[in-house]
Amino acid sequence: MSPAIFVLLALGLGLVGWLAARSRAWAMVSSTPGRLHSLPSYHAWYVGLWVFVPAVLFATVWAIISPQLVMQAVTSHPAAGALPNSA
Repeated sequence: MSPAIFVLLALGLGLVGWLAARSRAWAMVSSTPGRLHSLPSYHAWYVGLWVFVPAVLFATVWAIISPQLVMQAVTSHPAAGALPNSA
């Protein structure tokens, strides 16, 4: 799976978090005015970033580490001894 798909998935999850946080903040503002210390859009950005950034960091680390993990798994298998030596 390409890293672009992971980024788009993280972006979609961040958007869902942003929409959910904004709607909850607006519901809280409308039920009890003056209770929030920030605008509802700030709450939405906070949640959206907390969803998006860790997902992108994980996708980046996974894209760097996964080729080595696959190579290690292939070469540690007993059938790997029958493979020809190549670069």
